[in-house]
Amino acid sequence: MSPVTDMQVAEAASTDSGPAAESPPEIAAVAAGADHVAFGSAFASPTKPDAVRAPPALFTQARALLQVPIVAIGGITPENARLVIEAGADAVAVITALFDALDVAA
Repeated sequence: MSPVTDMQVAEAASTDSGPAAESPPEIAAVAAGADHVAFGSAFASPTKPDAVRAPPALFTQARALLQVPIVAIGGITPENARLVIEAGADAVAVITALFDALDVAA
């Protein structure tokens, strides 16, 4: 997944019929009725160690473009969740940090 470019933002904003053909799949998904989008892997993850990273700038760019909730997934922990939320994510999907925790309630 590559960050949304300024050109893609401009193309998507300038078309009356929906997103431009060069727009990322997330824009097309929203145009088709998706109620949220997810980007990942936000951080290194033991679940998918070779996954392409979704850098914080991607969440910032997506927030400026998309009008649906944005979810960050991949390597999310209590220590790093703040980084993607501050960058523009509305929610985080936590898997390993939760299920591998010694005390889930903590």
